[in-house]
Order: sequence, then C-alpha cells, then structure tokens
Amino acid sequence: MFQIWQGTKQKEYSVSGTQLQNSVAFWQTTQALLGSVLFESICMDAPPESCDSAAQFLLRAYAGGQSESNAMWFVLFTCFLALAVNWCSFGLIGRTSPITFQVVGHAKTCLVLVGGYVMFPTKAGDTQQFYNNIAGVSVAMLGVVLYGHVKQASSQEKDDCLDAVCPSPISRLLDSNKYSTISPSETDALTKC
Repeated sequence: MFQIWQGTKQKEYSVSGTQLQNSVAFWQTTQALLGSVLFESICMDAPPESCDSAAQFLLRAYAGGQSESNAMWFVLFTCFLALAVNWCSFGLIGRTSPITFQVVGHAKTCLVLVGGYVMFPTKAGDTQQFYNNIAGVSVAMLGVVLYGHVKQASSQEKDDCLDAVCPSPISRLLDSNKYSTISPSETDALTKC
C-alpha cells in the first residue's frame, strides 16, 4: 500500500525519489524513535533485576562491553543497509512501478534462498526437500524473467512470448489495449463464463 502511495505522490508532485524520501524521513524517524523509546526502554518482566532493556544494553556497550560493542556495530551496519534499501526503493518505484518493485524484491529473495541452499546444504536424508526448494525458487525466477520480458516487449510495442502461445481471444482479454480491433463474436464465449 505504501509503495503505491509512494509512486502516486512521486508522479503527482513530479519529484525524484530522493526528494520524496527527504520529505518523509523526518516523520519516519520520529515514529521509530517514539516506538523504540516506548517499547524498548520498559521492562515487562516481573523481577526487575532480571530485566535487560535496550537502554541498559546501550549503557553496557558504551562502557566498553566487547560483545555489546560488536552487536552495536552490527546494528549500525544493518541500519545503513536499511537506508540504502529505502533510497533504492524510492528511486526504483519513481522510475518504474510498485509491481516492478515487488518483482525485484522477489528476485532478491530467490537469490538469498539460493545462496542459503548453496552455503548451508541440507542433510543427507533431505534430498526431496532440497529438490522441492530448488523447484519453488525456479518457478519464482521464471516468473521474474517472464515479467521482465513482457514489460520489455510492451515498452517496445512488440509481441511478447505470451502472444505466441496464447490463443488470440485470451491474449486480447489479458491486454485489451494491445488489440483494439476485436469483433464481439470472438469474445462472446469468453465473457459468458
């Protein structure tokens, strides 16, 4: 929902992704800060001595605790990665569409899953699960490639691979703007279903 709003506002005000992100950043930061102070500083455990809030963790990290300090650097690094993702999302949605952004997100997820399958192989007895995982990722990547092909073909006003395999009445239903001359007799049977 936010991505559709984001794309709409970028086009409505004809601003770049960076400009829109700049106008939204203060409010997002304020909400995140309020939420973190509210939920991370209060302990909900019954005995207060066993409670470990985020404020206490930050104090230990500042005092020089090695594991806490390492965790803080890791958190800081992931915050910079999140900023980079936000910056890229505003730019990508501004230049393309929210659907393209979602497809790119699915491609990224597929690549992460494949990396996990390669770096952390399954146990010897789980070969069926491995094949199921690869089949699922392959179907998803096929969808990503097909989406890219259809978008590229439509931007060049050429026929795509679906035009070659789908019967013409179905192709016309999928993209009615592409085939503006349709006789009513060709679509009568499809619209009665």
